[in-house]
Amino acid sequence: MPTAFLGAAIFDGRSLLLDHALLVEGQDIIDLMPAGELPLEVEPFDLGGGTLAPGFVDLRAVDDTGAVFGATPDGESLRRFADARARSGVTAILPTLVSDRPASIGRAVATAEMAVANGVPGIAGLHIVFAPAPPQSGARSKPMTAADLDQLCAAAAALPALMLTVAHESVTPGEVAALSGAGILVSLGRGWTDAAALRAAVAAGARCVTPSFDVDDPADACGVPDDGAIATGLSAGSVLADHCGVAAALTAGHRAGPVFLLGDVSAGSDLADAARDLIYEHGLRPAEALTMVTSLPAALAGVGARHGRLATGRMADFLHLDASGRLNAVWRGGVPV
Repeated sequence: MPTAFLGAAIFDGRSLLLDHALLVEGQDIIDLMPAGELPLEVEPFDLGGGTLAPGFVDLRAVDDTGAVFGATPDGESLRRFADARARSGVTAILPTLVSDRPASIGRAVATAEMAVANGVPGIAGLHIVFAPAPPQSGARSKPMTAADLDQLCAAAAALPALMLTVAHESVTPGEVAALSGAGILVSLGRGWTDAAALRAAVAAGARCVTPSFDVDDPADACGVPDDGAIATGLSAGSVLADHCGVAAALTAGHRAGPVFLLGDVSAGSDLADAARDLIYEHGLRPAEALTMVTSLPAALAGVGARHGRLATGRMADFLHLDASGRLNAVWRGGVPV
């Protein structure tokens, strides 16, 4: 018998619905409908207020222990990582490797491939920050070679989604075009302070800017053009700590295009607190803040058909926020986490 989740506002990934119910059977959403039109053959689950929303999507899920991408590819390491992130409301992740070494990238791709092939819940693809691995994060990234380009394009063909963050010194516009043409979400990270270079990268296919771990405000650090052509990522840590003035970053980001939230090392993947801060501390409408952690990043990464929305036929990955916006419960595949 289907379960009808009701008694809360429902954010479906686009808009906030009142007096509606989410019908779930097994691991699937079978309907989203007005509560007054529910069939008799359902098991009601009264949420008692608050908001039901899609599970959060984190395009930069960083493992600060170093255990996820070990010496031997192991899909089970990603299963444990995804399970831990699900408990904080994040039901779809791009596990993130910070490295420009071909061997490390190869292991990460093999690990992600194995997890996807084994049906590990929550693994939506892979994110590679093409940069020297910590603790050498202050070092300059190496220029991308033809072999690097071939490796990354092959990885894109093997994975559901691949995001690549590149520093200014790493790539040419031609390489950005080749990467984007292979289906890679190219993100501009550290060092994009030259407006002409940034515009050339955007024209070549780069679709977002994201902060490096040592740069909190990409809208300021990268000189994002005010023409709506590119999405801007803000780290959860910056929102929670108000680094560089989140209000200014939001204003600049919205001029450039959509704004979305990312996890980071300092804040982990606690996107729920960051989204709550955007509503209660920075005055965003709930639907606007929740879009930044659900449907927007999912669509940007090309995984919006499976993640980031509540709709008939989608996987039943969703969460409940209480009346104050705090995370109360999480379901993944229709099962409480």
